[in-house]
Amino acid sequence: MFRSMIATAALLTAFSTLASGQTIQFEPGTGMVTVNGTNGPDECEIKMAGDEVRVELKYPDPDGSGTDKIREYFEVHEINFIVFLGFDGDDLCYFDDIDEFYDEGASHIVSVQYGGKGADMLFGGPASDYLDGGEDAQVDVLMGGPGNDTFVRYYRKKKVDADYGTLASATDNKAKQVQSKSSLLGGSSSQVKLINVPLVDKIVDFNSHESDFIDWVLVQ
Repeated sequence: MFRSMIATAALLTAFSTLASGQTIQFEPGTGMVTVNGTNGPDECEIKMAGDEVRVELKYPDPDGSGTDKIREYFEVHEINFIVFLGFDGDDLCYFDDIDEFYDEGASHIVSVQYGGKGADMLFGGPASDYLDGGEDAQVDVLMGGPGNDTFVRYYRKKKVDADYGTLASATDNKAKQVQSKSSLLGGSSSQVKLINVPLVDKIVDFNSHESDFIDWVLVQ
């Protein structure tokens, strides 16, 4: 339920900011920071700066001469979520020195990261992150880090009964072994389905013992 709320909130934010360009926006009511990238290779760095959280976006300069950047600082108690929207391009989003987030009482901050098209690298933070590399043929690297993370993968087969993937489903583009939702959540059923996933993302630290799971999305 909590993960679904995070994803839904992020989607609503994405639809409301699609035309905003390179911006860092803050919603005091929800404690949500939204980082809007460009259609080029963006880099979003999230790090502690003393007792504040610094969010920085580097993006291609419009005149093609190099890169430009914007940054904002937030009090730890102000932030609940950080949403990164990479759009097109080979994007990178990461937390710098996760240990400092624990030291400064910022381990509650959840990141929701959408890479969009391109070969993206998305690295989660200390909390339960939601990482979506985007629907394309490029290989994305998704690394959740600590917490109970959600990795989004895409499939093209029309009929699939399973909802969540096992570690085997994250390793290659052959037939995938997928365990049913009821089994993964401790139910009595233990069904295994085979599906084909032509789009390959590298999920680095999938850990079922930490309740990480894969959210399968049907590509029409």
